[in-house]
Amino acid sequence: MKINLTSLILALFFLASCEKNASDTEPKPEPKSEPNYMPMTAGSTWSYQTSLGTSYTLTATNKDTTASGKTFKVFTSTDGQNRYRLKSANEYYQLTVIPGLAPNGFSELYLKDNQPVKATWKSSLPISIPSIPIPLTADLNYAIKTKDTTLTVNNKIFTKVIRVRLNVSIPTIGSLGGGDFYYADKVGLVQSNFNLSLQGSKIVNQSETLTNYTIK
Repeated sequence: MKINLTSLILALFFLASCEKNASDTEPKPEPKSEPNYMPMTAGSTWSYQTSLGTSYTLTATNKDTTASGKTFKVFTSTDGQNRYRLKSANEYYQLTVIPGLAPNGFSELYLKDNQPVKATWKSSLPISIPSIPIPLTADLNYAIKTKDTTLTVNNKIFTKVIRVRLNVSIPTIGSLGGGDFYYADKVGLVQSNFNLSLQGSKIVNQSETLTNYTIK
């Protein structure tokens, strides 16, 4: 049986073309999007309304500052008090001031976005209370309460929301209270409430909700 070489080459070329076209039509997987619960692109803004009847707007800048051995991004605020945030892999930090406990601020690890529900972490904060003449330590206990949920805030629907519960206590005194913080992927903090009492007096009693935002 004789085989025409030209016909064989054409047939092989046709088969290769068909295989190529078939593979071209196969759906390509979507690139995996890494979670980001605190966007920091310069020019991004977040506006919040507080339970105290005040409001303010944060704006991400291209400026950095160093504190506690870490480099934080600077966020300006219309209330005159800058905020400082840092994202390191799946961990999120901020410089936090707690009146009556940490007036000078401290580096707070407030979120771990790769942890499952019920995951916990803890930090300790040396504090000084004028009415108590001995050094004290406040324990900050965090827990992931819910994850990948949907939350509606000010008629806006946010998805992939993580709820973090923070409880604050002093071993020699007991619980001071705490709060719940809700973070949405690609947005940041969308809602919070925080209540602390010390020796029968309220030192923090405030909630905040996101009213508007623009992510650059």
